[in-house]
Amino acid sequence: MIFAERRSGTLLSQPEVEPLEQLHSRWVPHYLIWIYLLIACIGTSWFAVQTILVPQPREFTPDWYNARWVQASDSRSPVAYFRYEVRFGVMPDSAFVTVTASQVFRLYVNGVYV
Repeated sequence: MIFAERRSGTLLSQPEVEPLEQLHSRWVPHYLIWIYLLIACIGTSWFAVQTILVPQPREFTPDWYNARWVQASDSRSPVAYFRYEVRFGVMPDSAFVTVTASQVFRLYVNGVYV
């Protein structure tokens, strides 16, 4: 449609309005919206099944691989210093240390602060 009006002898026109079909073709097609919705529903269902229906252990008990606790002999002392020495026959590629402390700790490995 073209709208026109006369003002002081000149013809002013407004640009044509795009048909709804052309405007809609620039948006995401309907089938893609349904596919995205289906994928979201499948993902949500999978999460719900894994969370609710698959039996989960009540308490997680990690395998500490024969680890031993190192603790202070006097539990009333506000500060405790530990030195623990481990000897390996072969140098490991990597290792991990799990530390449980009530407030602050510093860990040194071979004299280097980690």
